Amino acid sequence: MKNWKLLAFDALARAELSSSQPSITKNELAKICGVSRWTLWRDGEVRARYHEVVKSKRQGSPKGNRKGNAQRICQLLQQNDELRRQNEALLQNFIVVSRRLMERGIDPVEILGALAPTETGDAWRASILDWIDQ
Repeated sequence: MKNWKLLAFDALARAELSSSQPSITKNELAKICGVSRWTLWRDGEVRARYHEVVKSKRQGSPKGNRKGNAQRICQLLQQNDELRRQNEALLQNFIVVSRRLMERGIDPVEILGALAPTETGDAWRASILDWIDQ
């Protein structure tokens, strides 16, 4: 077997196994092997192996696995509902902690105010008191 042929099969194997890189092009393969594209394509084994690699990479690509738009929207709506439930649970915990601090005579704004972003600090502090009063 010729040296360039070994290089071609090696490059194709690496391209097939690499999940981070797209499929190898004909020009890239010819450059790696140090031969012309025509030389590669005259060899039936290399040509067949190249087409196998390109086909396998195409089937594993995100476009090949992409779900329909309706299915994707449904999935995103479910994810959105789950995140809303998590957010509501966290907010309830925040309110419980704030009320317990107030029962002990501690101002929750002073304790939890350090969590507020500086640019929205006053509005955030006012919203804490609104949440506690609910």
